[in-house]
Amino acid sequence: MRRRTALFCWLCRPLDVRGRLAALCCAAVALAGCSDAFDPRAETDLAFAVFGALDGRESRQVLRVKDLRAPLNDIASLPPPIVTSTELTSGRETAWRDSLVVLEDGSTDRVAIADLEVAAGDVHRIEVVRDDGARSVSTVTLGDPAVQIDSISAAPTFRVFLSLRDLVGRATEGTVRYSVQRADGSGAFDLVVPTRIPLGDPALSALLGTAREQSTQILYGSAGGDVELLDVRFEAVILSEQPAALEDGVGGIDWAVPVSLPLLVPTDVVMQAGFVDKRLP
Repeated sequence: MRRRTALFCWLCRPLDVRGRLAALCCAAVALAGCSDAFDPRAETDLAFAVFGALDGRESRQVLRVKDLRAPLNDIASLPPPIVTSTELTSGRETAWRDSLVVLEDGSTDRVAIADLEVAAGDVHRIEVVRDDGARSVSTVTLGDPAVQIDSISAAPTFRVFLSLRDLVGRATEGTVRYSVQRADGSGAFDLVVPTRIPLGDPALSALLGTAREQSTQILYGSAGGDVELLDVRFEAVILSEQPAALEDGVGGIDWAVPVSLPLLVPTDVVMQAGFVDKRLP
């Protein structure tokens, strides 16, 4: 049975991704005015229009799906498509559920919903199949960046210069997280420092010396004392630069994944910066 649901699942998508998808939808409408553009009212061999994103911050994924045979404003007139996805590395298969949603203007749209968690490095093949066997397929590869240390400056800051290598997508919301505690093992907490990620040059830096001073102040106040460093890592959200295209379809699928990458700063640098190195090997 088709079920009708509110559009909160669409409106609650991350603003950056949602804005890009809205722009894609607007672009599709604008292109309809060009002589060689796709016209949703014309007969076509393409099966579906699909828009949406795989989001590693969510446990439920949502894609907007339109059967290109359907008359305008009559999405529900045709049988729902069968939507499945396969994570190609693990072979995990997922069946997506069909749902009809009511838009703000009162019209009806169709979405596919899956209880599915995605992660950096995943490769998901998504197939949308209709009752006559026609299908649209997209293969979405979620970025899996790594961090490398380019150089380290001297005292007092011990600035660690980092770069994101082999970055597929773009990083946003970057932070450096220092997990620290007192020398007696008490007072453990995370010092989270926002980090600017320059556009076009995914490089950043971490100030070990400054982090040690801030941690000492928080743990001991003006008295001072040894601070043990348990972990230091770079965290960010990585977004796709452009959506993965559909074979035999219109639109595309974006992705967003959170990443948490350890910064492998040498022990002697950690100690010179004033920390007691208690990181696990």
